[in-house]
Amino acid sequence: MIEQSARYIRKMQSSLRLMNIRLDIAIRDMVGKSGLNIIEAILAGQRDPEYLASLVDIRVKKTHQEIADSLKGWWREELLYDLRSSLDFYKFYKNALAKCDKAIERQLTTCVPKASLSQSDVKVLKANIKKRPKNAPVFDVSRIAYQYFHTNLFAISGISHTTVLCLISNMGRDLCKFPTAKSFAS
Repeated sequence: MIEQSARYIRKMQSSLRLMNIRLDIAIRDMVGKSGLNIIEAILAGQRDPEYLASLVDIRVKKTHQEIADSLKGWWREELLYDLRSSLDFYKFYKNALAKCDKAIERQLTTCVPKASLSQSDVKVLKANIKKRPKNAPVFDVSRIAYQYFHTNLFAISGISHTTVLCLISNMGRDLCKFPTAKSFAS
């Protein structure tokens, strides 16, 4: 589903480029808050580059004029239709991924012991908070993994949310079957 979502992001970029709109140059993340605001405004009938540039978040590094210049284009109906359908499909897949994440979280919480975390356990988890990648699950993987393995796997450098989920789903609870840390890592 992530691949399908990415396909429709590329399709939106293609539609915008054909209209001579360079949203990908103006902002880094086209499906972030600013990008989606601009796309929604275009599809709602707003065509003024100055107005569209005003929708960009203040953290964007480009100047207001640079953004406005990249948003001047040709507004062809067939390309606007293509942009709308691509945006709808992107939102559909995004919602499907959120539902999938909830189902995974429900399934994982059935495998995790029901014991609550102590204050020291919560401090351990908060000490090693990693930045959540864009495509990481929306639920708290570190809490589930800590309850499952009784150790903070995120304290290990190079361990991501995806790696921890793979460990939970493939290895089971018994990490002691590895005689050494080196054999586990290999």
